[in-house]
Amino acid sequence: MKFMDRFLRSLLIVVGISNTALIQTAIAHPHVWITMSQTILFTPDGQLTGVQHRWVFDEAYSVFVVQGVTREKDGRIGAAALAPLAKVNTADLKDFNYFTTLKSDGKSQEFSEPKDYTFEFDGKQIIFIFTLPLKEAVRPGRTTVIEITDPTYFVSFRFADIPEPALLNAPIKSCAVIAKRPPEDPEPVGQPLSEVIFNSLATNKQFGLQFASRIILAC
Repeated sequence: MKFMDRFLRSLLIVVGISNTALIQTAIAHPHVWITMSQTILFTPDGQLTGVQHRWVFDEAYSVFVVQGVTREKDGRIGAAALAPLAKVNTADLKDFNYFTTLKSDGKSQEFSEPKDYTFEFDGKQIIFIFTLPLKEAVRPGRTTVIEITDPTYFVSFRFADIPEPALLNAPIKSCAVIAKRPPEDPEPVGQPLSEVIFNSLATNKQFGLQFASRIILAC
């Protein structure tokens, strides 16, 4: 099952359908919650080549995703059984720009298609790991900002609660890394959106940008 299927009805808002009943049905679905960490990829000579994402989906959604997936005798779900899901979901990310932007000194950089993607299931949660390479390696500017967010706010991205959720793959003495966490969500996890938030979503398809997680490279 595609992880995007969970909130396809949210696209009613994005495309501007104004039928209140349909929109209310769409937002009645729970959010998908992702806890994440990133590795920023550099070449030995200090060129930025991409980002490796590690996304951990919330337990409720993870169980939803693996329904019907063949399990091994001990109940585990192996990598081979999850490989088709990983392939489909990775391809689907293109329509959402991989929920990732990267700007170096204000200039947007384009990504190639993801590679080295895999799904894992630890018995409770889906862990999605993939590499998002830049189309062209760049020498990072004085400030490089990587932003991870869903503008519609139907997927919530949060850094893992660890000391360093964003790391470099190799020491770059001239670059410091800062993981900037977004403000707290306006509603508790799993709760329906309030009328105020609903109205904001219905009129502003960039609502989720205010909750973006950002990685700042100061080089």
